[in-house]
Amino acid sequence: LLELLEALKPNQKVTQKYWPGGAKQGKAESARWTAFAEEVAQPLVTRWRQKRYAVVVRLLQGAVAVYDRLRLRSGALNYQDLLLHAARLLRDKPAVRTYFRQRFTHLLVDEFQDTDPVQAQIMLLLTASDPAEREWRRCRPVPGSLFVVGDPKQSIYRFRRADIVTYNQVKAILLATGGDVLPLTTNFRTQGEIVAWNNTVFDTHFPQQADSYSPAACLM
Repeated sequence: LLELLEALKPNQKVTQKYWPGGAKQGKAESARWTAFAEEVAQPLVTRWRQKRYAVVVRLLQGAVAVYDRLRLRSGALNYQDLLLHAARLLRDKPAVRTYFRQRFTHLLVDEFQDTDPVQAQIMLLLTASDPAEREWRRCRPVPGSLFVVGDPKQSIYRFRRADIVTYNQVKAILLATGGDVLPLTTNFRTQGEIVAWNNTVFDTHFPQQADSYSPAACLM
């Protein structure tokens, strides 16, 4: 039932001449369909998703707890463990952060658009001027300590928590602390025909001014 209701979309195209009552009946049925979709079907599907979400999250939390115990029992770590434990260590131990700040004075991050919030946290904790600051969004990098290279148009890894919101948050922090943004708008890899086609696509699908969820067209 919910799958059927989910398929009901408002403002469907109605071919009025096929209705027994002609255009008048077609318009009336179209309005009735839209009203049902907007006032009944969509709210019900939304509430069902909200109800289902809480159940699924509780189930997954139990599964995660079991998986955590199995890894702990076997003395194993996965990739996410390495990130989370590293971030927690840098956040909670100022002496550790000071040690690594002295050891690694400059940090270069390539493919920055693939950075997820945990990785961004590690990056800013490692370069922070204040080793006691625990909130990564309030960290201020030591001038010259952090250099990132990224393309927001390639921010497509949201399925593993890397999205343009994180990209923009870190960019704002760098700008607020005296950093510079250097646009790379010249292509030395590709022939002119492909560049021209890309520019047409960019100009069609991206806004002229970047916003919170989309990069600017920024033609080459």
